[in-house]
Amino acid sequence: PAPVPPRPWPAKAGAGWPARISSPSRSRTRRPRWCWSCSAEPGALVQSEFPTTAACSGLLQDMTKYVFVTGGVVSSLGKGIASASLAAILESRGLKVTLIKLDPYINVDPGTMSPFQHGEVFVTDDGAETDLDLGHYERFITTRMKKANNFTTGQIYKTVLEKERRGDYLGKTV
Repeated sequence: PAPVPPRPWPAKAGAGWPARISSPSRSRTRRPRWCWSCSAEPGALVQSEFPTTAACSGLLQDMTKYVFVTGGVVSSLGKGIASASLAAILESRGLKVTLIKLDPYINVDPGTMSPFQHGEVFVTDDGAETDLDLGHYERFITTRMKKANNFTTGQIYKTVLEKERRGDYLGKTV
């Protein structure tokens, strides 16, 4: 077996890691975690007492992972705050994190929309007028948001129509 890496968390309770639950009759120990991704043979199990990111080889650590937070088009559910909070937790565990906001409206950007209907606009460092959630993302994590972190259906339609007008689709139906 491969050598066991050092713990990525403090060893003592009260130093950033929750104390183990204990009762007068017995104490609970940490259950081993299983990882199917880092073994040489597909489907083989590798047992580790550490979180999978610390136990796996470089293969798992180099893979990009995606988390989708959805809730339809209903506003004020807390999707943006929940996403930013989850990103902050992942970042605190040493992962590299960024967030992308996808908006379903056909406007190219929220700059021309009524703030009473859509809410305030957040302006990124590169001058893009984006959804207010990008401001939440910047406050929760260390990554600076840019125009590339916000997409709207209107931007996608605009790009597709510009390509169609240039002839990029060679007369095919788009």
